[in-house]
Amino acid sequence: MNLSNLVFNAVKNVKYLEDSNFSYDGFIRGEFDNDMDYANSINNVFAPLNEAIHRLSDMNKISFKVERLPSPNSNGLVDIRSISYDIKTIVNIFILSNGDYRKVNHREFGRDKVLLVDNSNISGEYYIEYIQDIPNFSKDDIYYFEGTDSIIDQRDINLKDYGISDTMCSYIIEYCQGKLMEPIAPELANLHLTRAEQYFNDLDTRQTSFHQKQVTRKYRIE
Repeated sequence: MNLSNLVFNAVKNVKYLEDSNFSYDGFIRGEFDNDMDYANSINNVFAPLNEAIHRLSDMNKISFKVERLPSPNSNGLVDIRSISYDIKTIVNIFILSNGDYRKVNHREFGRDKVLLVDNSNISGEYYIEYIQDIPNFSKDDIYYFEGTDSIIDQRDINLKDYGISDTMCSYIIEYCQGKLMEPIAPELANLHLTRAEQYFNDLDTRQTSFHQKQVTRKYRIE
């Protein structure tokens, strides 16, 4: 699902108005930004939306990302600034060689580097498995409209690029609905929030795909 579809459906579900004029095309054109029935929800929907996405990330419900790392230098340091996305948490670093893998112990070394701590002489490509630090989305990420009859340039985000499935989007809509209804119907809002939390908990919790497969002896008593 695109971000614009998610926001549109969240706003629509809050109002429950029988308004056939509230259309997706009109929404992305900005036609309802100053409409008294919708403006408040449009202006405030992104806070709970971002909160829900970050909650899913903190609960490890969103798939981890895996990318190849540059080779370490002679001191075992690897520069991770080339990684495609911002890293929130490093889950694993491993060596892939001949269709097999071995986990590599590591230490975070400042903001932009990791120190690989490994005594093996295994050769292969280094990979990192990490949790993305998903950015906060805003209305600027949805649309940009110029002209009277057509959309000159539309900016949008495919949420699947961030590991957010359509199923998750349905639950995020439920969460946004609860947050936006809090000032006007607290009891009903609490119902939606409780339901959304249950939905979040029911999603599969993601785990690393690269578990430690063997224990290597490092010290021994003679």
